[in-house]
Amino acid sequence: MKYFLSILAILVFLCFTQNTKAQKAPSKTLLWRISGNGMQKPSYLYGTMHLKDRRLFFFGDSVYKSIEATEGFAMELDPIEMMDSLFTKMGETDTSTLLKQLLDEKKFKRVSKKLEKKFGMPADKISRKRLIKERENWYYNVQKKDDMKSMVDLYLYNIAHKQGKWVGGIEDVSDQFAIKDELGKDINIEDYLDDDNEEKKKAYLKKMISMYADQDLEKLDLWISGSQSKKSNDLLLVNRNIKMAYRMDSLAHVRTSFFAVGVAHLPGETGLINLLQTKGFSVTPVFSSKKIAPENYVYDVKEIPWVKFAEPEGAYTVEMPGKPSDLKSPGSEVNFKIYADLVSNTVYMSGFSFHGTDEKPRGYDEPYDKVICNQRI
Repeated sequence: MKYFLSILAILVFLCFTQNTKAQKAPSKTLLWRISGNGMQKPSYLYGTMHLKDRRLFFFGDSVYKSIEATEGFAMELDPIEMMDSLFTKMGETDTSTLLKQLLDEKKFKRVSKKLEKKFGMPADKISRKRLIKERENWYYNVQKKDDMKSMVDLYLYNIAHKQGKWVGGIEDVSDQFAIKDELGKDINIEDYLDDDNEEKKKAYLKKMISMYADQDLEKLDLWISGSQSKKSNDLLLVNRNIKMAYRMDSLAHVRTSFFAVGVAHLPGETGLINLLQTKGFSVTPVFSSKKIAPENYVYDVKEIPWVKFAEPEGAYTVEMPGKPSDLKSPGSEVNFKIYADLVSNTVYMSGFSFHGTDEKPRGYDEPYDKVICNQRI
């Protein structure tokens, strides 16, 4: 679970620390209607934050009405595809460069003891991958007791899914991993040594949430302008926006859709609002008459059948809420099937292995023991 969230956590930075050009006085709203360009019915674009802070979940009534009116819902990444990729990578050995190879000998010696205390492991065992993971998980240290179980995007995704709508992603998972790897090339070791870093992050997060709640895209755009190099901006926003606008064009012509993406992707000359307008769409602001507390939104829930599957070897048959991923732990003989419900933070897992005994499964000639692990964590 935390692997998925750590990937998304970095998007907090992607959404608020990039260099974009200010847009002409956009309306104070995060919800935009996409119409025209040959479409009979409108789709919608909504700016989100990839956080679980309860203050972000008081959506306007128009947000819920827009989801109900559309046939599909798409966030940046399809959670199922993301989990498939993450579980695959979990079994991979960390072969990234060690910290001691990234720093000169004098600097490494200076920071070793402090890093060992922070990471709880010998400094010469700390890898670049471990440093990236620590950077991505920064916001876990500032979570509050009243936080929601899932992030904004996943919360809305779940509502659409329970309403029986098509759900999926806009971007390719491989693109996100490529961005993560690219970001990880530049490691500033001082970021991990600053004792005041946590307080700075809390202050940054507080301001970020306040500006988001104000729904002022112009203010957000001006705030983030100039904070990154052109190379970083192209990597984190511009290139992704171009691809997302292309995908949104295609998806909206297949079915009416509600698109939920990080809010920094919306404004500016290279933002999604302008790019979609350039493609011939009419993109207009949508306002709400009131905000609704998350516990007060009531909607019709459709029964979603669980997915039934059987192991190829015929060891067992089981049902899970969704399509499970494969998980093979290094050095383990157990083949796991795993499904992570990211909204309820529930993990479903099943697995089996064969060992010596007198019983024989169909198609097997060697003696074996069958061990079935079928559990909800």
